[in-house]
Amino acid sequence: MKLYEVTAPKNIKKLRSVSAVLLFGAAAIMAVTMVLQSMPYRWIFQLAALCMLGVAIFFVSRYIMKNFVYAIVKDSRESEDADLTVTEIQGRHTITVCRISLSGIEETVTVDRANKEQAEAVTKRIKAEKRKVYDYCGDMFGDRYICVFSQEYGEALAIKLSYDEELLRLLTK
Repeated sequence: MKLYEVTAPKNIKKLRSVSAVLLFGAAAIMAVTMVLQSMPYRWIFQLAALCMLGVAIFFVSRYIMKNFVYAIVKDSRESEDADLTVTEIQGRHTITVCRISLSGIEETVTVDRANKEQAEAVTKRIKAEKRKVYDYCGDMFGDRYICVFSQEYGEALAIKLSYDEELLRLLTK
C-alpha cells in the first residue's frame, strides 16, 4: 500500500543545451580532423571528441531519459514499519533500485547547493563514515536535495533524492 508517491522533479533545459553543445562540438572536431589529414597529433583531438561524445551520451541516458519515482510504502496492515522505495523508469522499463526501511534511517538532511559549507560538511561526513553513496536525483543542476543517512544490513548508506517538501516531512518523522 502506497502512503505517498512523487516523481522526482527535473529541469532539463540547461542539460539539453550542454549535451547538444558537446555532441555538435565532437562532430565538428571529428570533421575537421578528417579533412586535415596532415594535421600533427590529430589523434589527440579525435580522442577529445570521443570523450565529449561519451559525456554527452552519459548526460542524455542518466538525466534526460531516466525518471525516478519516490514512494513511501507499507507491506501489510499489521506492520507499523514503512519503506522508502526508489523506482527508476526509462521508457517502458521500470525497476525498483532502492528500498530501505524508515526505521533504519539515522538522519535526513536537506542540502542547499548554494551553501558550500553545508554541502562540504555532508561530503566530509560521507567520506569519514565510509558510506556508500547512491544518487537518485532527477536533476543534475537542482538547487537542493535530500540526503538520507541510513544503515541497512550492516552497511552505511547515503542516499541522495531530489527535494520534495512532503517527502522530507515523511522521512523526518
